[in-house]
Amino acid sequence: MSVVYYQKNPHGVTIISDGIMLQGEVISSAIKLQKLKGGVILGMVGDFRINQYIAQELNTDDVHEVSNWSLKDAYKRLSEIIKEFHQIQSLKEHDQGDSTALLIVAKQTVFTVFLSEDCERISVYDESNSDEVSIGYDEHLLGAIWCGEDPVIALAKIIPHHSKLDFPIRKIEIGETGTIMESTLTKEAFKYVDC
Repeated sequence: MSVVYYQKNPHGVTIISDGIMLQGEVISSAIKLQKLKGGVILGMVGDFRINQYIAQELNTDDVHEVSNWSLKDAYKRLSEIIKEFHQIQSLKEHDQGDSTALLIVAKQTVFTVFLSEDCERISVYDESNSDEVSIGYDEHLLGAIWCGEDPVIALAKIIPHHSKLDFPIRKIEIGETGTIMESTLTKEAFKYVDC
């Protein structure tokens, strides 16, 4: 269960993610929602190694560059990063098994990025005009939100086992003035959930 959810609201933007990472049979906690240099927010689901490499590379780009990317610019730069990752890592066929999806928020610019399981195809979408965007296994989350549930409570209700594992829900809010508030919610996110 991995979800990153983005929502515009009258006061700015809210982005949330779960905090679970599955590597083979091992389940652990991971930060899938990161604030990068210059206020770029990166949400990630899927292959942790590729996601961390992309985060590292995007962290070297200036926010003005990312926020001014066209769809073509985003596709070109992200394709370069993924190609570099595979050259550096020298990944073998059997190491490539998880798809990856990203949400990139830089000021008013919002992109979703999807990398195929065979790491051969990348799709990039400009979501800047969308009021709501989600990546990952999001069907239940979206259903609850569309029925009027607060996004954090909705996520807590579909992943109640997280509270027992002490895996957090990550939340980033961006105000109208660009102020960024980050929070990691553990017990308080699950207080309304019967675990």
